[in-house]
Amino acid sequence: MARLRSRISWLKDGDANTRLFHMHARHRKRKNFIGKLITGERICTSHEDKAAVIDDFYENLLGTCTVREHTINLADLGINAQDMSELELPFTEDEVWRTIQQLPSDKGPRARRDNFMLVQQTARYLHQQKQPRILLKLDILKAFDSVSWPFLLEILQQLGFGQIWRDIISGLLFSSSTQVLLNGIPGDNIAH
Repeated sequence: MARLRSRISWLKDGDANTRLFHMHARHRKRKNFIGKLITGERICTSHEDKAAVIDDFYENLLGTCTVREHTINLADLGINAQDMSELELPFTEDEVWRTIQQLPSDKGPRARRDNFMLVQQTARYLHQQKQPRILLKLDILKAFDSVSWPFLLEILQQLGFGQIWRDIISGLLFSSSTQVLLNGIPGDNIAH
């Protein structure tokens, strides 16, 4: 808890154009430098070679979408479509403002560090119960990288999500790309 408070304090007080801030920034830059990458039997030290290794890794991780010959009939599994037509109604400016006003003023969305601390506290709590328990933590980033987007859109349709909603999701998914920062230099765009 003290560590979290110190980070909040740093965000409020330390993020100014001060000597302390610049000292931390220089240390962070030295710490985040990648001098070499090893792939198989090969050691890559030039920026171009390291960038090629990173691009290959993420291209293979994200893969390519294959055409599926079969589908899943959710109704046969007892999962019926719902009426999701309300999701396609235009939202009002008042709804947006109410949502914004409900957000905490001193916090952004939860960071990975906060999630790790939550898992750690949950594990301690379960251990203290002295009963057999199972704790599963899924890496959503890895799940995101391996989802078949056409399959996801097909499932959304079967669940009752309308065309407008699916088009919005499609637009977000298919227009997104990633760039890997290698020693402060952005790499090529990697399409999702």
